[in-house]
Amino acid sequence: MKKNIKRMLMLWSLLFLNFVFLELVFKLNLLVVTISDELFFLFAFSLSYSSFILFILMFFREKTIKFLTFVIIVSLSVTFFLQDIYHTVVENFFSIQVAGDFSLGLSFIGDAFLALRFRHLLYIFPIIIIVLINSNFKELYKVEYKFLKQPLIVLVFSWTCFFLTQEFINDNRIEDGVNIMFTDKDLYEYVYDNQKTVKTFGLVTYLQRDILNVFRVPPLREAEYRVLLEDFLSSRSGHINNQYSNILEGKNLILIMAESLDTFGIHPILTPTLYDLKSNYAYFENYYSPLYYRSTADTEWMVQTSLYPNKNVTLSMEAYVNNTLPNTLPNLFEVDGYNTYSYHNYIDYFYNRTDAYTNLFGYDIYRGASDLGLLDEVPNGEIIFDHKWQRDLDLINLTIDEYINDEKFFVNYITVSGHFNYDQNHEVFSYHEERLSEYFENSNESIPEDIYYYLATAMELDLSVKTLMDKLDEADKLEDTAIIIYGDHYAYAINEEDIWAYDNSKSSDDPQTLHNVPMLIYTPEKSLSGTYNQYFSSIDIMPTIANLYGLPMKYDFAFGVDVFSIHNEHIIKFADNSYRSKNYIYDALTETYSILNEDYDLNYLISLSQSIINDYRYNTLLLDYDYFKEKEE
Repeated sequence: MKKNIKRMLMLWSLLFLNFVFLELVFKLNLLVVTISDELFFLFAFSLSYSSFILFILMFFREKTIKFLTFVIIVSLSVTFFLQDIYHTVVENFFSIQVAGDFSLGLSFIGDAFLALRFRHLLYIFPIIIIVLINSNFKELYKVEYKFLKQPLIVLVFSWTCFFLTQEFINDNRIEDGVNIMFTDKDLYEYVYDNQKTVKTFGLVTYLQRDILNVFRVPPLREAEYRVLLEDFLSSRSGHINNQYSNILEGKNLILIMAESLDTFGIHPILTPTLYDLKSNYAYFENYYSPLYYRSTADTEWMVQTSLYPNKNVTLSMEAYVNNTLPNTLPNLFEVDGYNTYSYHNYIDYFYNRTDAYTNLFGYDIYRGASDLGLLDEVPNGEIIFDHKWQRDLDLINLTIDEYINDEKFFVNYITVSGHFNYDQNHEVFSYHEERLSEYFENSNESIPEDIYYYLATAMELDLSVKTLMDKLDEADKLEDTAIIIYGDHYAYAINEEDIWAYDNSKSSDDPQTLHNVPMLIYTPEKSLSGTYNQYFSSIDIMPTIANLYGLPMKYDFAFGVDVFSIHNEHIIKFADNSYRSKNYIYDALTETYSILNEDYDLNYLISLSQSIINDYRYNTLLLDYDYFKEKEE
């Protein structure tokens, strides 16, 4: 009996230490380990999980216990490793809610190998240990239950640990009108922030909550949620005109979302058109494009709707394609008599833009690569491993004749030439290889290899913009057209160390600056000329355009703010609930606040953090309950 108990305790210790080791390695690799409640939860939950697994294992015979223990440890190691790789690639944690993305993710399986680091070898350590134990401690698994009360004792112990741990989770909720100060209990129950949940409770607990929340029933009825939404929207401030209001009224607009356009992609010699726009027209030096889970698609969503994407669905423009959204860019322009167009030089493989842009956003016409004769659509279920990125120059040449003779037009371009991988095999590199090579041979300028190839894609965009402007000029439309160009996200496929070494506008001491990308506005009469230092991001583009054009936007239905507004704070909000402005910075990963202006204090920033979480949850409710459909009817 004593030997059996000793072996049972050894097996339990093996499982417990395996959980703790993997959780600590994972935190050290991706997050931050602090001596706080987070360590308590890590150990406490690991204690309960290992005890419960022991309870299950001891029902089996020795060989089965040995096999299952090996499978469990290997499975855990692989899970932690894959989540580490996934986070390295997309800066988020995989969720069962987005499992529908798995087949599409296989398309970039090769890129996952690029994310491999020496630190990932640590995840193999538990597997090595279990192999050594299986070879040298063959009696470890002789722990089968001998008496009826044994399983009851182990089960009671595991569940006691589990429920006692939950009792220590902070639940001191404070409510102030429509705003709620969210607690750790809310984080545990609703997983409103994947990164914070993992950081606070550990990866295994995050996975446990993620699975259980699939079956969670909303605590309120739809009618009650609508009352909450009414109260929330009625508490929001509207928009007050400013000196930039209506200055582009009646002008045509061409809006270009440039794939991976980064600050170092604008070069005085290699991209002269973009450089001229930056130097002589409007340039926003503190424009940020926060990287959400679906990168490009989520930026599109924010720009077209001024709503946040829902981080708990595979793709917002697909999940809500049947929603009613009156506040979208094309809808606002159509009210003012514009014809609206959207074009993209790739197919609907990753995102079903055809439905989203016509049925949800409301463009009169959407044409993708298959409509333009550039590529064939791929049959459902077929996986592409070799993506053929099309030229941005072709995108302009194949579309401009469709709208250039319209009296008033709003055109949305989504480019693709800037997409990784950045190497000599990139589809557009050969078109710019000679000029690129000649420049660096003559300049003796040192440049990282990946940025060298990346610059070829920026040169393609530059040529496309020049062609667009030339054709508009030839048709006497340039003087009546504004052009806005912005990056959809930073060039995240480039090694961060290379970016920090090459681009002095970004700093490893301030990782949020990675998301700082170009935003330029061309206006014929230079009414907006100059460099602007206001902080703003993707979700603020629609309110800004609405203000410039005098569009009939319902600003209280938007979560973005007009960049020129002097009555609103200008805050960049990131997917992990970090944020920054000219006055303060909050890093959700380290939970540190930096106050740059003595007029602000820590209590204000803590309240602001809660308000941002609050906004995101109301934003999700607006989408989930299709709030605007009832308003339109």
